[in-house]
Formats: sequence, C-alpha cells, structure tokens
Amino acid sequence: MSPLLLAYDGSEGAAHAIRVAAKVLPGAEAIVVNVWEPLGTSASAPDIPGLRGLLLGGLEELDREGEELSAGVAAKGAELANEAGLRAEGVSRRAQRRAWAAILELADERDVPVIVVGRRGLSGPERWLLGSVSSAILQRSERPVLVVPSEP
Repeated sequence: MSPLLLAYDGSEGAAHAIRVAAKVLPGAEAIVVNVWEPLGTSASAPDIPGLRGLLLGGLEELDREGEELSAGVAAKGAELANEAGLRAEGVSRRAQRRAWAAILELADERDVPVIVVGRRGLSGPERWLLGSVSSAILQRSERPVLVVPSEP
C-alpha cells in the first residue's frame, strides 16, 4: 500500500489529525508534508539598478531560512507520526502556487491512497481572508481526503 499523505503545519489541529490517522490506520506508512511559500521571485522585484539585486538577495536569504524552518516542521510532524504508531518520513515542499496545490501535486507524485488534513475551524470572514487549505484540498482532490476537525 502506498503511504498516506499527512499535511502538517505545526499546529495542534494538524498534530491531532496525525494522531487520528494513526488510530484509524495503525502501522501505516506515511509522508508528513510541510509546505512553505517562497517570498523571493525575480518577477516581483523592482527593476531599479542596484536595488533589484539587493532585494532579491535579501528575499533569497529569507527563502533559505523558510526552507530550513519547513524541513524542521516536517521532521517534527514525522516524529509525532512515528510516536503515534505510523512509519513516517518528513518532507518539506516548496509551493509554486498555493499550499493546497503543492499538497495535491505531491499526492499525485507519490500516488497516495488518502490525504489527511486538519481543520482549524475558521469562521466565515477568517476563511475568506486567510483561505482554507483543507477546504481547497477537499474541493479539488481526486483522491479520498480525511478532514479531521480540531479537538473540542
């Protein structure tokens, strides 16, 4: 069986989703993914001689730090999954567009049987302003999705 794909952002809701997945499918293989979104792109930097290079260099440094942070979050999620009884690896994934798209792309690449995500329980205005990764995955995935609500 292919591994489960567990989306993990470091939140308690995502940790709870990992624990629930481990109860439902004990001993399963899992990929715990943390998605990071880059800040620096050459297209977004102003075309002012000298300033463009300075801005891009600073943004690229922030992106390197973001990638390192994401790898640490993914490793922590894999550790939680392993402690809960899964056989997990952590994966950091750079989002080319949106976080949900990166998760779906990884699901396709690894041919996972199910995607597991937590739900934060955002209100209507918060969801509209911040978006909802779990909702986007649920609406767009061609694979089964287990959406785990936050603990009461």
